[in-house]
Amino acid sequence: MKKSYNHNQAKKKGSFFSSMWKFTLLILMLWASNSFGQLVSENFEGGFPAGWTESNNTGIPWAISTNASGYGVGSNSIFIDFYDIASGSEQLNTLSFAPATSGYYLVFDEAYATYQAGYDDQLQINYSTDGGATFTQLILLDGDQFGPLNTGGTDGSPFTPNASQWQTLTYALPVGTNMVQFNGISAFGNDLYIDN
Repeated sequence: MKKSYNHNQAKKKGSFFSSMWKFTLLILMLWASNSFGQLVSENFEGGFPAGWTESNNTGIPWAISTNASGYGVGSNSIFIDFYDIASGSEQLNTLSFAPATSGYYLVFDEAYATYQAGYDDQLQINYSTDGGATFTQLILLDGDQFGPLNTGGTDGSPFTPNASQWQTLTYALPVGTNMVQFNGISAFGNDLYIDN
C-alpha cells in the first residue's frame, strides 16, 4: 500500500526554509552594506593611480610591476626595488579620501623576500588626518628572514612573487584618517610588492 503524499505539506516546508534563507540573506546584505564601505580601492591594473603621489629620494621610486599581481589575480601590482636601493626610503601616498569613521581598516596584499639574513628592509605605514601635511606611524613592518613582511623566504636574485607567495594584511585606521602612506625603507635587501 502506498502512502499518500501531501503536496501542500511539502510546499509549506519548502516555503518556510526558503523564507528563512531569504531573511538570512537580507540580514547579511544589510550588515555587509553598512560595515564594509570603501574609502579608496586600488588594484594597479590601470597603471600608476591618478591622484596618488610618490617620492624620488633614491632615484628608484615605487613602480608598477607587470610581472606579479596579488595571488596571481590580474597582471599588475606596485613594488619598491629594495634589491637596487643601497639605503634610503621612498614614499607612496594614496590620494586624499573622505575621513575614516570608526570601524574602517587598511587591507592590502603584499609579497616580499629578503636577499639574505641581516638585510632588514622595512615597510612603514603612516596615516594622515590633514590630507598629507603631516603623517603619523600606524605600524612598522620588518622584512629580513623572519619579519612579518617575508612571504618568499630568501632569494639571491631580484624577487618576483608567484601566486602562493602573497599574504593579506589588515590594520585598523584611526578615526579621521584621510590619506595613507607606504614608506619603503631599504636595507639593500630584496623587492616588496603591494596590491589590492
